[in-house]
Amino acid sequence: WERDGLIAVHKPFDMRIDLPKGERHRWPGERTVADWFEEHHPPEARVRFCNQLDHATSGVLLLASTKAAGRVGSQLFQDRRVEKYYLALVLGHPPWQDEVQLFDRLIDGDGFARRIAQPGEVGEEAETHARVVKRGRWPFSVSDRDATLAVPAALLEVRLMTGRRHQIRVQLAAAGHPILGDATYGGEPGGSSAVAYRTFLHAHRLRLPLGHDGAMIEVEDPCSFEEELEQIPEAEAGRGAALTDLNRSLESGSSAASEFRNESGDACPPTCETKESANTR
Repeated sequence: WERDGLIAVHKPFDMRIDLPKGERHRWPGERTVADWFEEHHPPEARVRFCNQLDHATSGVLLLASTKAAGRVGSQLFQDRRVEKYYLALVLGHPPWQDEVQLFDRLIDGDGFARRIAQPGEVGEEAETHARVVKRGRWPFSVSDRDATLAVPAALLEVRLMTGRRHQIRVQLAAAGHPILGDATYGGEPGGSSAVAYRTFLHAHRLRLPLGHDGAMIEVEDPCSFEEELEQIPEAEAGRGAALTDLNRSLESGSSAASEFRNESGDACPPTCETKESANTR
């Protein structure tokens, strides 16, 4: 999707959006989102990031190719007028029957990690809404034993109401269900970092008030997390826990991929598909 200098692209997992200011060191063979932008735009254009995604997180990222567009996009996020939806695979089966709201305040921890603020600590306000989409098992191979094991896991749809660093990762871990593959916050099955091939967090959808008369435009970037789960009998999912399929609205396609790829082979399309809604909330 591209309009008036705003561009929505797919960021693969394990890819940085750019190099930190003043840093020139690159990992072997590294390509960043900023590299893709420079290759597909005039030399005088400079990329501006309207939102941020962690290196390990995949999904839709909003860029701007002009200063004016950058102001518009960044202001929408700052004013919390953008609806941000994520998909996450977490360890365990959350008992939630309906959407839950997480309000834990966040504070910096050791290094770049964060933690939940303790009583007496100020911390940052953070609000996350989450619902269970599907419960199942996530299979993984144990190479030294030539065996395949499985751990209980669930697919969540998460709506980010605020935009704090590591917010979803920390709050889900604090709720007892860390994101699968998130080594920083306890998401390694069996404590082994070699089990999960990625951190299973994906920025799935943005809803932007940029349509006609303020209508919401949905920018979607589908992913295959649902396919990662093995189905389990409903009785094993917990009392009253329905095994629901991923809403079909989460499965609409994205535009064709360009040649931009990271080391894992994931492609970065120049744009994501959109649809315009009459909802002017």
